[in-house]
Amino acid sequence: TQSTWGVIPIPCQSTMGLGSASDPEAVAFGWIGTVAATLLFLSPITVCRDIVKHKLIRQNSPNPYIISLLQCAFWALYAIVTPDRIQPLVTNLIGVFLQSVYICVFVRYANSAERKVLFTRVAAVFVIFIIVTLFTYLAVPHLHFKTFGGNSRQTVFLGILCIILNIIMYASPLGVMRLVIRTKSVEFMPLSLTLGTLGCSTSWALYGLWVGDINIEIPNFSGITLGLMQLALYIVYCRSKNDCDTPLLQ
Repeated sequence: TQSTWGVIPIPCQSTMGLGSASDPEAVAFGWIGTVAATLLFLSPITVCRDIVKHKLIRQNSPNPYIISLLQCAFWALYAIVTPDRIQPLVTNLIGVFLQSVYICVFVRYANSAERKVLFTRVAAVFVIFIIVTLFTYLAVPHLHFKTFGGNSRQTVFLGILCIILNIIMYASPLGVMRLVIRTKSVEFMPLSLTLGTLGCSTSWALYGLWVGDINIEIPNFSGITLGLMQLALYIVYCRSKNDCDTPLLQ
């Protein structure tokens, strides 16, 4: 008899894409997204260079890199359990590697108290990832819920988890947008980062749309929305301020 761990209602998951993952369009969107994401992953290099220069982490927080490490690890796991997701897998493995490098820089130059906290948080991320991985492979196949479009239970479970984590990550750009509105300054919202994020989200949204992967579509169309909102704020508050790194309107 088949073992059943519970009954969980799962919303319909669309897999009706414009084509398949092997189409040239999907391959192009995927690799463009990989390049765009890698460039974004490289943006903290300036922070790490500053830490190495002063041999202190000062006011820099390692938390964004720890959370990003967990996020990339989950998306890599999602790409492993979901067929034909080569570009998302490569992208997130690059992300895991680079976030690990940045965290190592923090570990190297943190004082003893900071290092202890950092080790605790990294260990927590590692434990969470191991638990989720074991649950995905050992428990999820035995859960009783309906899947759609040929998606495996692991794909559905990890897709929902990754979407939730992405939504949590949106707290950071929303906080920056509130700061821009409050200070009427775009000093802490560089145009290059906004455009880079918008371009990256657009590439992956098109990829998800083409292959019919709603788990990739949802966070990246949300990213496009946030990017356009940030761009609108940049246009509004760059007109009369001199803190714009690249004026949009003269």
